[in-house]
Amino acid sequence: QNELQAAAQAIVDNCVVNQTFAVSVGFVSNVHGIEFGVVAGKNNATGEPVSPTDTFLFGSGTKPFTAATIMQLVENGNISLQDKATKYVDPVLAKNDTSLVELFGEEASNITVDHLISMQSGLADFDISSVDIPVLEQGTLFPPVASVRAAAATTPAMHFAPGTMT
Repeated sequence: QNELQAAAQAIVDNCVVNQTFAVSVGFVSNVHGIEFGVVAGKNNATGEPVSPTDTFLFGSGTKPFTAATIMQLVENGNISLQDKATKYVDPVLAKNDTSLVELFGEEASNITVDHLISMQSGLADFDISSVDIPVLEQGTLFPPVASVRAAAATTPAMHFAPGTMT
């Protein structure tokens, strides 16, 4: 176990060199009776090094599943990667008395489905302390629209023109 744990620790340490995020990896083998966690990086809120018992928001963990589902819809001809995101997002936002353009500005009207799944939309990050901290500390749940509104309230709400950066 010690050799495996040391090797895993070296990998996560290398991942966070000169980065502003943390990595936490757990390993369990019921067959071999091995269980350990390795971490590297600092807590963005406190600046303290992370520990194996810290909790993290799962955040981007659903992106691969969402992208795969979207690509199935594209393959079946239900949507196009070139469709404007407003076509699919605005009906949901309208039920909450807003729109993508209203939240993020006129430039948001140029965001396509492809921009969203390739991380090229330019939208502000949804990883925001005002939302994340209550979730982590109190278990508070935020509806997706609340997270979108929080991201739109950051300055700037659009970090770059859609399709120009990743």
